[in-house]
Amino acid sequence: MHTGGYPPFGYDVTGEKNNRHYVINELEAGFVRKMFSAALDGKGFVPLIEEMARAGITGKRGRPIKYPQIYEILRNEKYTGVYLYSATEARSRADRRTKADAIRIENALPVIIDKALFEGVQQVMKGRKHTGRKANYLCSGLVYCQCGAKMHGMTSKRKGHEYTYFTCSKKCGASVVHMDDVDAAATRYLRAILSDENQIAIIAALRQYQASASGRMIEFKRALNKRIQDKQRQYEALMQNLASASLPPEIVADVGQQMKDIKAEIAALEATEPPKDFTNATIKSWFESIKEAPDRDAVCLLIERIDVMPVDEKQKTVFKVQSTLKTVLSINGCGSQI
Repeated sequence: MHTGGYPPFGYDVTGEKNNRHYVINELEAGFVRKMFSAALDGKGFVPLIEEMARAGITGKRGRPIKYPQIYEILRNEKYTGVYLYSATEARSRADRRTKADAIRIENALPVIIDKALFEGVQQVMKGRKHTGRKANYLCSGLVYCQCGAKMHGMTSKRKGHEYTYFTCSKKCGASVVHMDDVDAAATRYLRAILSDENQIAIIAALRQYQASASGRMIEFKRALNKRIQDKQRQYEALMQNLASASLPPEIVADVGQQMKDIKAEIAALEATEPPKDFTNATIKSWFESIKEAPDRDAVCLLIERIDVMPVDEKQKTVFKVQSTLKTVLSINGCGSQI
């Protein structure tokens, strides 16, 4: 059910009062699909923005659709059919978008974008955040010196150029390491560990984990029942308020509307289904997007540590990368003099 406000671009709302629901606006949905395809393929949005302007396509408030609106559309999980409901409004824009503590209902809306395409676009957008990074380096917190101490990122400028390095936190005297070399080693490692053969093994392990979901389902239902009980108590408290005294008609109407809203929330909770498992195709699409443009989240998820291991011969540096998947590979650096 539509709970008020403007529907997202790509949807309309239909039905009688108190029973309004989302339907796809096929004209707008066509442009939503074009936005996601352009983002996944790394294409610019200028031609698409110009096409919408020529066609008179605007947002739900009648304003032209530009980059900020496209960015919000690409982040909106509703297009995959997911509905998120929060009883309270989050303070930050990011929290309002993700709704971390919200009730999550799968397949509640008509689907415009499949999950694999949505997840792929999220990875591409995360990858773009690392252009021009300074403090939040791709491999920060994972790099260790030959002496065993952590290495910290640093930036220096010479003759108008900016250089980024890792240096030993204990200042043991080891040479600094070019950050680009470390990033390149991590990227090569991720591409090696996410080979087609390894992806099959990882997907099989995830399937085995999902098969043992009974304990997690019990916890999910317990939390859901607690939310329902809380709402029931709110409803009963309002009932007592109505029965305890003679209230002005406007107060009675207000309390009645609150009770009606709580009843609707209880019905939504009772209809809530547990999150559905990702399909093999969705998982594989996520892996492929990581291989194409690994971001810091992927590095921290799949790499446990990177040891800098200098080799005397030609002063070549070797990076030993240890995975959180309990696989260890030794990947050579680019061979530059360090």
